[in-house]
Amino acid sequence: MLYKTFSLIVLLGISTSLAQATDQFDQVTTHSSTDVEFVIVIPSYKNEEWAVENLRSACQQKSSRPFQVICINDCSPDRTGEIMDNYVKKHNLESFVTVIHNKENVGALTNWYNTIHSYIPDHKIVVNLDGDDLLAHDEVLLTLEKYYSDPDIWMTYGSAIAHPSGDYLPFMSQGIPDWVFSKKKIREYLFVSQHLRTFKAGLFKKIKKEDLMYKGAFAPAAVDMAFMLPMLEMCSPSSTTGKNHSIFIPEALYLYRTNNPLNLFRIRRKLQKDVDNFIRTKEPYEPLESLG
Repeated sequence: MLYKTFSLIVLLGISTSLAQATDQFDQVTTHSSTDVEFVIVIPSYKNEEWAVENLRSACQQKSSRPFQVICINDCSPDRTGEIMDNYVKKHNLESFVTVIHNKENVGALTNWYNTIHSYIPDHKIVVNLDGDDLLAHDEVLLTLEKYYSDPDIWMTYGSAIAHPSGDYLPFMSQGIPDWVFSKKKIREYLFVSQHLRTFKAGLFKKIKKEDLMYKGAFAPAAVDMAFMLPMLEMCSPSSTTGKNHSIFIPEALYLYRTNNPLNLFRIRRKLQKDVDNFIRTKEPYEPLESLG
């Protein structure tokens, strides 16, 4: 059985704007929180222009399993939070969409840490969707189900397409070679574990809080690197015959917005580089035999 909340929309190409999609809904199917397996987490700041399109791409997902959406409005000074609330109310999505409103701006990594530790049980799979970006089509969760049907997979990373241009992003579309894992060189290798990023909440919770810090606070930049590198290290094979618990998905499942003037690579390039270098000096994590 496929769970759906929207009238299902056939997207003719992954670069097609979801804003052109119909906004008509089928009746929302209600599920108890204990049934939810995928949790799409959307941290958002000053994204009023893209909030509806972003939420639609998450909520329209088809899945054989119930899923949940958690949006965090990080004290946006614009109408981002209001637009989120109105969208959820208008379409009766309260049964599976939660909107959290921060009273002060705390930054992306603080939002990730607090949300996962406070709201998401260990066995559930976190799907990372930034507040200005989009899932590429309405069968992203169905695609992820195929990979997570293998109980030895604890995390995935993948490929992305630039939005709205539709350009291929080679730096966001490559896997990590096996030798990097076997020689424990993840922190020395190019950071290619890009969108779409997904992982078991229990794996994220094994990251030490102090390893997410920079100058006494949660890292203000290179946020994805801060939590992805430790998880990749923990997923590495524990022996020459061991299993790699991470996997690269070559299909582009993510539309990465390149025209947002608030992108950190535009406004905080030096800070991004400084935090990047700092994270790479951290002590590597040892591979895990299990998540238990």
